[in-house]
Amino acid sequence: MRDIRLIGLDLDGTALNSQKEMTPAVQAAIARAIAAGVAVLPATGRALGGIPQAFLGIPGVRYALASNGAMVYDVIENKTLLADCFTKETALALLAQCEGYSLLSIAAFVNGEAYAEKVDADGLRQHYSAEMVAHLVLTRQKVPSLRALIETSPHPVEKFSLVVDDKARRKLAMQALAERGDCTVTSSMPYNLELNTATANKGRALLQLGSLLGLQAAQVMAMGDSLNDLDMLNMAGYAVAMADARPEVLAAADAVTTTSDEDGVARAINAVLDGQPL
Repeated sequence: MRDIRLIGLDLDGTALNSQKEMTPAVQAAIARAIAAGVAVLPATGRALGGIPQAFLGIPGVRYALASNGAMVYDVIENKTLLADCFTKETALALLAQCEGYSLLSIAAFVNGEAYAEKVDADGLRQHYSAEMVAHLVLTRQKVPSLRALIETSPHPVEKFSLVVDDKARRKLAMQALAERGDCTVTSSMPYNLELNTATANKGRALLQLGSLLGLQAAQVMAMGDSLNDLDMLNMAGYAVAMADARPEVLAAADAVTTTSDEDGVARAINAVLDGQPL
């Protein structure tokens, strides 16, 4: 039987279903794990402000990993535990380069919120579901200038998230940005790119939190479906992929559960608590 004491859950496509909802079954499984002494937290590419209360409001949820691991919070004590953010100089240089691509949106994650000058909802609808477009529109705080925000904010940029209007241009942008050497480039959905520092990722942050809690990697479980979950699944002691995960994610997993629309997270958590294989 696995001695799992910490579980990091990706949100979109994992703990949240295709309707961007956390089902009662998933909430109940998380609550059951917490009652058994297991710390369960969202491990997401979203900013802290984009994490739904349906998760954070579950009694006993104390930690949150946001912005692909750039930030880890104690949400009960309202304090930052870990931070790995861009310098102002690097953030401004990345913004200038990204503005040269054909973008449907670009957001800078600062102080737990995602800020954007505009979001091309009509363009996004050509590529994403209505639920995803609504999420992107609702979670972006509008500002006149991202450059001005970065230059004047006392808080650093945690992450950039952009949506490129064409897959071929996205591939070229990914290559060019990766060649810089001062950032990592990953993705959580088609057409998007996510930029973090060269050292920030979900896996590193999750294991650092585990270390703060006195845990070994073998006691850490991670679940996900997208490329920005790969480090987390590769580094956790027990890695579970969703059935509809990217091939690279499936290859990195120790086990595969059902999809988010089939309460795959609940199935995996309950299997661990019951000492049963998936």
